[in-house]
Amino acid sequence: MINKIKVSLITLSLLSVTSVAVASQNKTFNASVTVQNAFTLEKVNDLKFGTIRAMAESTKQATLTRPADSTEALAATSQDGAQIGILTDDSSPAQFTISGVTRYANMKISLPTLTVDHDGDAGTPEVAAIELVSAEGPSDTAKFELLSLSLYAVEGQTPNAAIEKNGDDEYVIAANNEGKATFNVGASIGTDKDGGSYLDDTYSATVAITVSY
Repeated sequence: MINKIKVSLITLSLLSVTSVAVASQNKTFNASVTVQNAFTLEKVNDLKFGTIRAMAESTKQATLTRPADSTEALAATSQDGAQIGILTDDSSPAQFTISGVTRYANMKISLPTLTVDHDGDAGTPEVAAIELVSAEGPSDTAKFELLSLSLYAVEGQTPNAAIEKNGDDEYVIAANNEGKATFNVGASIGTDKDGGSYLDDTYSATVAITVSY
C-alpha cells in the first residue's frame, strides 16, 4: 500500500508538469523610479546684533558676538580705544528651515570665506572678506568686519546642539524622521582696525550660505 501511494503521487506530479509545459503565456511589466533631489530651504529670520555704541581705533579691535544658540546672550569685548557697548539686546541669530529631504538625510552646510589676501598679495596680512557697512555714510566711514560664523541645530536628528566640523572638515546636519531640520547661524563682528568714525546708522552685509545633500 505504501508503494502504491508513492507511485500515484509521482504520476500526478509528472502529469501536472506536462500540462503546464503545453500552455504558456508571456506578459510584460514596466519598471520605474521617481527621482526628487530638490528640497526646500527657507530663511525664517535674519541675523540681528541689536543696538550698540561703537568706536574704532587703528590696530585695535572690539568685538560683538551673537551666539547661534538663541538662549545665549549677546557679548561684547573692548580693546583700548576700540569700544563696543551694548545698548539693547534685541539680537537674534539667523534661522533656516530645511524640508522635503529623506528621513535622517545628512546635509552639508557651506559657509563663505571670511578672509582674503590684501590686494591679492599673499605676502600681506589677510583682511575681512565681508564687511558690514553704513547704508548712508561716505566710503571712509568705519566698518565692521565679519570675523566668524557659528551653527546650531534647533530641529533635526540631533536637536539643540552646536554643529561642529566633522572629520571631513564639513558642517553637517541630519534631518529628523519627517525629513526636516532647522538651524541657526550666529556670528562675531569686529570694529574697523583702520580707525575712522561710526555714524548713527544701520550697518549691514549680505552673507550667502549653501545647503546640499
